[in-house]
Amino acid sequence: MQQDIRDTALFHEASELFAKIHRPGSNFVSDITDIQLSSEESRLLFTGTFVGDLDGASATRICEFDLTSGLITTLTSGPHSDHCARLSPDGSTIAFLSDRNRPSDFQLFFLDPRTHEITPGPIVDGWVEYLEWSPKGRRIMLGVANHGAELSSGQGAYSTAASVSDQPSWMPRVLYSSSETPWRKVWVFDFDTDQLMCASSEAQNIWEASWCGETKLVAIASHDPQEGAWYAADLVLIDLATGDAKCLYTPDAQLALPRASPCGQTIAFLEAISSDRGFVAGDLRLYDLRDGSCCVLDTQNVDVTHVEWRSDQSLMAAGHRGLETLVLSIAIAKGTAKELWKSLHISTSGRYAIVLGLGRAENFAFVGESFFKRPQIATVK
Repeated sequence: MQQDIRDTALFHEASELFAKIHRPGSNFVSDITDIQLSSEESRLLFTGTFVGDLDGASATRICEFDLTSGLITTLTSGPHSDHCARLSPDGSTIAFLSDRNRPSDFQLFFLDPRTHEITPGPIVDGWVEYLEWSPKGRRIMLGVANHGAELSSGQGAYSTAASVSDQPSWMPRVLYSSSETPWRKVWVFDFDTDQLMCASSEAQNIWEASWCGETKLVAIASHDPQEGAWYAADLVLIDLATGDAKCLYTPDAQLALPRASPCGQTIAFLEAISSDRGFVAGDLRLYDLRDGSCCVLDTQNVDVTHVEWRSDQSLMAAGHRGLETLVLSIAIAKGTAKELWKSLHISTSGRYAIVLGLGRAENFAFVGESFFKRPQIATVK
């Protein structure tokens, strides 16, 4: 089999098409993902993709989009990649992840939205996959994978251990598994004490987590770090004061997106039969921490892929029904879902539908795209 195809006619044809679409080396934002709130209501943060050349991997930067003027401002400059910008609850600080110190080793950094000054956060043993501010903004949670942890099949199905090579990043490689599987943990940095602590026990692998009030975390967890253990992972509640983890719900299928209500009494999450981690699309469930009850919400046959609380009594959800992409507003007390937007032609970027709630309960933004439209930020009010 011919491994290096760079001298073939088909490779040159593909390169020309790629260059036309992505404009390498021109500082053109070729893709937009992960839109988030900025310090001003008229602006949004997002991760922008910049293609430098055709041989290396694309770089990502933290960018800001002005909804009024359409102006894009690039807030970070690497080196390497920056992503996952999250604004603190008081609007004073943007936390983000960057591998500027070592390729593929993403760590926590802070950005002042006024001065654009960047300062490093505490370094963790492993690489940070996601982050989330606590409701009051005095703590920040980090989802950390130890170096060498596996990615799911949907993410590429390979070990994250870095290898040194003079070949292009897209060149096929043979990877070998290890007898020991690295774990995924959650770490919490406390700004008041300036301390970083591991918030999960040695016997727990945390696939994803989110805040539940200021002192607890709700997580998808298993007692085995191997990728296959995710398929039987439970919904758990972690008490940061004691380190205790309580199993709340053992599913029949797979779980994703645990999200606690603002008051911390109700947890929304997804459950569905899924092929790979990161590809959960199905039922939207609510777990009541007061009485331990769990129910499925009526989403009008929409396979839910995104959920966020807009208040203690309302949820915003996005997903797919057949070939349609839909956004719903769900009244908890009534148990009713209202369609806010749907389209057969436009969907959101990424694998599945995802949106960002704005201002009023039924307003939102998303990155819209189609077979004939480049990714673009849109708002629905």
